Amino acid sequence: MYIYQRCFFLILTLSLLNPAFAGAQLNTTLRAQQQYSQADHSQFFKTIDAHLSFAALDVDYEAGGVRVATTFSMTKQQRTETKFTISEAYYDFSLAQWFGSVGKKKVDWGVGYGFRPLDLFSPTKSLALYTAVPPGSYVVAGDYFTQRGNVSLLCNESKRLYLDKGRATTSSLGCGGRYYHYFDNVESQFIAHFDRRMGWRVGGSAVTVLREATALYGSLLWQSRYQSPTFKRGLNNAWTQTTWHENSLQALIGVNHSMMAGVNIIAEYWFDGRAPKQHQWRQVLEMGSASLRGHYATQNLFQHNLMLHVRGHDKSWQPSFTAVLNPQDSSMFIDGKLCYSQIQGRQFCAGARRYLGSALSIYGQLGQQQVAYLSLEIKL
Repeated sequence: MYIYQRCFFLILTLSLLNPAFAGAQLNTTLRAQQQYSQADHSQFFKTIDAHLSFAALDVDYEAGGVRVATTFSMTKQQRTETKFTISEAYYDFSLAQWFGSVGKKKVDWGVGYGFRPLDLFSPTKSLALYTAVPPGSYVVAGDYFTQRGNVSLLCNESKRLYLDKGRATTSSLGCGGRYYHYFDNVESQFIAHFDRRMGWRVGGSAVTVLREATALYGSLLWQSRYQSPTFKRGLNNAWTQTTWHENSLQALIGVNHSMMAGVNIIAEYWFDGRAPKQHQWRQVLEMGSASLRGHYATQNLFQHNLMLHVRGHDKSWQPSFTAVLNPQDSSMFIDGKLCYSQIQGRQFCAGARRYLGSALSIYGQLGQQQVAYLSLEIKL
């Protein structure tokens, strides 16, 4: 908390001393969600119907290269939890031909919708029931722009992405860079980053427009070290243990097609080598013990994933549909949502998600059969 306070007051002081303070912008957003979950039989999780209430107030302030974004949130399920988060607090500046940033900032180099391998430092969970941009990480960065691209260099904190026995693992520090280049019809980037805990992460992406309304994209990332649950078996028991592994590959390929009627279709396949292999899941599901629930702590439950996302848009209504399939055990989830935003600055959404699969499938033991939710977002 002490580091947060020092960073916050430093950025605030810089903004007050900046001559552009008079043109400051202040934005305030209220978010709320009601979520109802219907339980299903599970050998790993408590199977009780649940009701969750969530509310958050977002406040962001910008002036003269300074941005401060904060969130005060309250979550109520079995008990009430309140949380205050400084999501971003950074200062943008220029030095010669370089553009720099220092502070807490969201840096996202990812390409894709359902999975973004190159969103390295504080990944956004695009398929969560309620998606919000996560807090940034502490960073010192510089960008140099050319006629057809740019070079980015940074040193930063990597956020705690993996849960070990329900607790976030320790953050670490690293440095790296990105080279972005635009060709005649292709956007490409190459990334290399070294983290003192995760080692090297090297990858890249490309996006090209096939026709006026169709784009093809892909991204690839190799990671030298990563954490993952490992299945352990003794004479009379079994358990899950978090261990470090070496050499993982993450890959995504997708197509995005837009129609004249305001309909957008996204189809993606991705592979995540950090996720448990299918034979590991078979062992876990056959044992069926609550001590093995740690296998559900990975960012992707499956190594192989297929996704279809369809959404529409007009002045008032925005329907969407998402389906994600694990082709190895034929379990999947489907999610449908309808949003209304006729009133300026206000959006109302209602949706439902259902998990499908046999009793011996990964989603079949998730403990949730279906979830219904209502959400509201108001810009004050």
